[in-house]
Amino acid sequence: MIEMTSVKVLSLTHEEDVDGIGAQAILFRFFKEYKSNTDSVTLISDLLGTQEFDDIILETARTDYTSYLLYWSAILAQNLDKLDDELKKELDIVKDFDKDIINIYSKIANNAYLDKETLNLISNNADKFVNIDLVILTDLGFNVNFQSLLSVLEKTNIKVAYYDHHEPEENIQKRLNEFCKNYVVDGVETSSEIVKECFMPSDDIANKIAVRGADADFNKYEFVETKRLQSILNRKIADEALEGIMLLLSEGKFNDSLIDKLYKESEIWHNEQIEILKNQTYQYVQENTTHGSVTITIGLSGMRPELATHHLERLYKEKHTQIEKNQIFVGI
Repeated sequence: MIEMTSVKVLSLTHEEDVDGIGAQAILFRFFKEYKSNTDSVTLISDLLGTQEFDDIILETARTDYTSYLLYWSAILAQNLDKLDDELKKELDIVKDFDKDIINIYSKIANNAYLDKETLNLISNNADKFVNIDLVILTDLGFNVNFQSLLSVLEKTNIKVAYYDHHEPEENIQKRLNEFCKNYVVDGVETSSEIVKECFMPSDDIANKIAVRGADADFNKYEFVETKRLQSILNRKIADEALEGIMLLLSEGKFNDSLIDKLYKESEIWHNEQIEILKNQTYQYVQENTTHGSVTITIGLSGMRPELATHHLERLYKEKHTQIEKNQIFVGI
């Protein structure tokens, strides 16, 4: 008689936009309802490579690109049974989670900056990453700096499913396609649209989530709730709040007291940061470059770099109508 058991799936997604949180919300909805649909059971069985389970435990985590490799360090450190002895030696594994996560990170991130706040969040939720049977990645792209991670993953028995709209280089795509249990990348659709098509193509709420993910990612903002949600996600907020938003979206709730509260806070914060940006802007002129002189405008604030750069360009246009040739804007 076959003994049935539970399996554990980890959803790791991009925390900075509606598309990434929306993709995870669709997955959360799928795993909540999968038992009621034979096709859904078959789909997840294929991804797991087994039908011998009677329950699925879904864990969720969210990250930006800076901390992505730190989350993978935690996954590797908590699943040492999926690494052979040679790889453990290569990663300086000592079977102590707090030490192993740092040792692994130093190897796969080439000693890049380690965010202590994220490390504390991961350490406080270390059990979430134990005995993972499948990792589902959504909307996280594949930065060229992540190649060292792929070289490690290819030596493990960790199962990965990958859904994204950021297309890496062809040789990376080939390697990911060979390694992943399912690898779906489409540069035309957004990640939430891809996840909806793969997991819940006929679900009305999943479709609404995907539509709003695309609305944000393509900068259309035809829905007021999309603009509000993206405004919230444009700043760093607590993981509990991110999870709360994801759970609301999974139920088709795009307006809620939590969202109202976070939106009001985000608007106040953004206005404060724009004032800081106005007062912390510096210009430098670099002479004798290949293209003549180049004017570099640097603005400092607490916003994410891409958002700060956007506002820096906008503020410049308000004063000068248009951006002159050989202008570079850098938001920090």
